[in-house]
Amino acid sequence: MTVEYELLEAERALYDAMVRKDIGALEGILHSDLIFVHSTALVEDRPAYLASVAANRYRYESIVPRPGGITRAYGDFALMSAEVDMNATLHVQVVLGWVREASRWLLVLRHAARIP
Repeated sequence: MTVEYELLEAERALYDAMVRKDIGALEGILHSDLIFVHSTALVEDRPAYLASVAANRYRYESIVPRPGGITRAYGDFALMSAEVDMNATLHVQVVLGWVREASRWLLVLRHAARIP
């Protein structure tokens, strides 16, 4: 399995867990040092983001990356950048930062910017 394939699988698992509001799955995906930047410029760490998801503050109906994303791996660190459609109405550019620990990719950074 290639690193790019592993990262695409990690991205799919992340978006699936976000849509399902699956706190258990998110806990296994999100790094303890997570920085989660929303397209509104709200910044949350891991505990704050998980609490927001548990409180149903976000309504992710669908999260679909568009083709043509970029993936770069540097040993146990990787970046992904792609345009993403959220809830079929919000179009954002997302950068994901991943760290590999104990053979798993964990999300350490997510930064989204709205595309008009």
